[in-house]
Amino acid sequence: MSFSAAANARDFETREPTSLHFRRDSNLKLYSELVDCTVREASKYSPVPNVLDLGAGDGQAALAFLRLGCTVTAVDISEHQLERLRHDCAAFAPQLAVHVCNLETDARNIPGSFDIISASSMLHHIPDYGQLIRDVIQLLKPHGQFFSFQDPLRYDSLPITDRLFSEVSYAACRIRQPDALGGIARKMRRMRGVYLADCVADNSEYHVVRNGVDAEAIRAIFESNGFLCRIVPYFSTPSDFMQPLESA
Repeated sequence: MSFSAAANARDFETREPTSLHFRRDSNLKLYSELVDCTVREASKYSPVPNVLDLGAGDGQAALAFLRLGCTVTAVDISEHQLERLRHDCAAFAPQLAVHVCNLETDARNIPGSFDIISASSMLHHIPDYGQLIRDVIQLLKPHGQFFSFQDPLRYDSLPITDRLFSEVSYAACRIRQPDALGGIARKMRRMRGVYLADCVADNSEYHVVRNGVDAEAIRAIFESNGFLCRIVPYFSTPSDFMQPLESA
């Protein structure tokens, strides 16, 4: 297991259930609308769409697919998180399979082929997310779809006002978290471009280290493999104070 995978595994074993972003009504509304659109398209080719949920965590993202009648294979590096997922999604047990997997090294070995591959709030945890995408799209059926949600866009692709507001709202949330002083020290280190491969915090917030996720590079991967690509930008923050200013 690589340093980043090991650090992520430790972080995911102890993290709070459900991403803060998924607790926002506006985010859940947008997510549900996009999932519904994705499932309706998949249903044109398969009466019961088969979904692969990457980095499934506690199952919050998978529930939307399960409720629409899909079958879901949930994969995660954390066995503990998958146990929680299985418990929380017990009502959908006949539709659900779980699989422990280190996506950095073993994504191509996931058994099966899928109508939809879902990656919610997880690409930014993977150092080489481009290679992960290249690996998993080989698992898609003809007419299959890759659906990603809740990954931060490249910071230098955003207007300066959006970048400043994002920094302020993120700081407003983090300053109230445990180990605030440690967080400030990590922030100063990261501003110098220093990333520690075996640091849990650096891996769980890897997007901060490497300037977000490059949506245009992801678009190029899909288009070079014959896929159409749609990018839906929106604003989200984990800060309760700044959240009312969110605009979709």
